[in-house]
Amino acid sequence: MGLGNPFFFWSVTGSRSSTKTDEDLTPIDPPQKRARPRRLIDTHTIQLVEFPVDNEVPPYAILSHRWVEGQEISYQEMLQIPTDATHPSRIKTGFQKIVKACKQAVKENHAYIWADTCCIHHGNYGQVSQDINSMFDYYKNSEICFVYLHDLHERDVRFIRTEWFTRGWTLQELIAPSLVKFFNKEWGCLSDKRDLRDSRNIYRRTMIPIQILRGERSIEDVDLKERMSWSLTRKTTKEEDQAYCLLGLLGVTMETNYGEGVEMAFQRLSRVLCERYPDQMKGNFRVGSGRTIINILLRRLTWRRMLNTGIIVKESGNLETRVQRRDWEQLREEKRRRQALKRNDRKLK
Repeated sequence: MGLGNPFFFWSVTGSRSSTKTDEDLTPIDPPQKRARPRRLIDTHTIQLVEFPVDNEVPPYAILSHRWVEGQEISYQEMLQIPTDATHPSRIKTGFQKIVKACKQAVKENHAYIWADTCCIHHGNYGQVSQDINSMFDYYKNSEICFVYLHDLHERDVRFIRTEWFTRGWTLQELIAPSLVKFFNKEWGCLSDKRDLRDSRNIYRRTMIPIQILRGERSIEDVDLKERMSWSLTRKTTKEEDQAYCLLGLLGVTMETNYGEGVEMAFQRLSRVLCERYPDQMKGNFRVGSGRTIINILLRRLTWRRMLNTGIIVKESGNLETRVQRRDWEQLREEKRRRQALKRNDRKLK
């Protein structure tokens, strides 16, 4: 979800939350979640169909993809396209992506499919907030998830190097569905996440345990901080989404407030987590600055994850990233010293 230049997790200098106080964090009623989407695309007619009642939503496929700026089809555009054969939105790659996703769904006997670009009414704040909080369940309750890799042009086994694996929202889209199929730009099927070889490659890329990827272990059995750490090297377009994209993974709900800044979003998230998991959170994330929770997560990175983090950090130059780069470089030097000591010990022996 989201368009434009990516926001790196570490880039919090100048956050709009700097003037917020505890009074700004007055508890509000959590948004009501849905188990399944309120609207789906009919895969035969390419038209939106509304399902106001949660338990009346039929089985559906779901699409996971990387948004392309200026090419995606909105809810409002989707309402007009079926009745207007000359509508300019028809030439957008985003519309063609929807059409081909529908064709794939029909091929696999799915009458409906859900896509975040046009099935969410982005002009309706209440629906957006509810959909964001329900997103994990939307993917979890789908029959199958089609992952469309627009930047992969052939049957390349190195599909884990694509941009899709670097985005914040795609984390839950990888974990939540029981069945995930990966497709290249031409809609050639590449893999299934349950395939043992591919699940091992995905683990090396994401550090998500193979048992989680293959559905052999429940995500509820994974430590909260480990779940959060999976997102540390991922990017989102809107900075607050770094916190919001974790809601489903952590089993909590929280009103969205775009414009509050990433630190305030994490500060509110820490409060929600403390209320939801008082025993697990005790002695871990104290409620305070959003920077506190970020720093705690950074310390949980393995060396391999920290190496990737260092590469990301080098692409930005503000004060906060310089601090993180310094910490990363210190860790790298410590590792080099330990390796040198081990080599010297072996020589002496």
